[in-house]
Amino acid sequence: MSKLVTFTAKNINSSNYTEFDATSYSEFKYGLAAHGLRFAAELFQVFETELMDIETDYIVYSSPYQSIPTATYSMAFEFYKLLKHRMSDFGKSVKFEKLFRDPTYTVDYGTLNKEERLKLIGNDVFSFVKAPEPGYALIFLDDVKVTGSHEHVLRNSLKTFSIENDCILGYYAIVDADLPAHFEHEINERAIRGLESISSLMSKDDFTFNTRVIKRILISPYQDFDHFLSVIGMEQLRQIHKLAHSNGYHEISDYKRNYSKLNEALNAL
Repeated sequence: MSKLVTFTAKNINSSNYTEFDATSYSEFKYGLAAHGLRFAAELFQVFETELMDIETDYIVYSSPYQSIPTATYSMAFEFYKLLKHRMSDFGKSVKFEKLFRDPTYTVDYGTLNKEERLKLIGNDVFSFVKAPEPGYALIFLDDVKVTGSHEHVLRNSLKTFSIENDCILGYYAIVDADLPAHFEHEINERAIRGLESISSLMSKDDFTFNTRVIKRILISPYQDFDHFLSVIGMEQLRQIHKLAHSNGYHEISDYKRNYSKLNEALNAL
């Protein structure tokens, strides 16, 4: 297996963490794609300056998912478009492919330390939907690195599938070890005060559903979910229902109660 080279747009540590725009990042994690486009531009600028090879073909991957993309998808797809446009000047190929992840977990990784995360997901494997073509360099993108558990699984996956391509892992930000693992949870949730905040984000033009949004909705307190059903339009409720079912959330105990309530609301139409 080739070595995995990493790069980042931002390094966050105990001396500069207050400068990080946690509110925008939190809105990005909960569906506002416009932030992802900005993050992609920042990340691409670093890649173009430090790592881009005009003689190389590339395949870009977002963070792995089953059926519902993660928040990183908006950032990764924009990065792909920027790279594709740039490499067209040199007649090189750039593709966008998917990594598949299974199973799903109801726990928020941001609340776990490194040991707890590795215990939970350390034996997982990310699968390639399409085997990468020889000669292409693979670019894997993620939003924030805190404990390195995602990178651990990715390295295991590359080994499992005997990937020999050159591999690059880009993070929008890397959090230094001098900050606690729960810092990730703090920036994930900075803009969120329950389902009311999520419903407000859902009214924005650039909002897109992702795994975090769907999970948070389905695991929310019953009373909050009842109110949520009364203020969200039927088209978005249908989307939530369809996406939840596509990821098998209707079969996960922590999500069943709200999923059933959503199902009842839609069947009552």
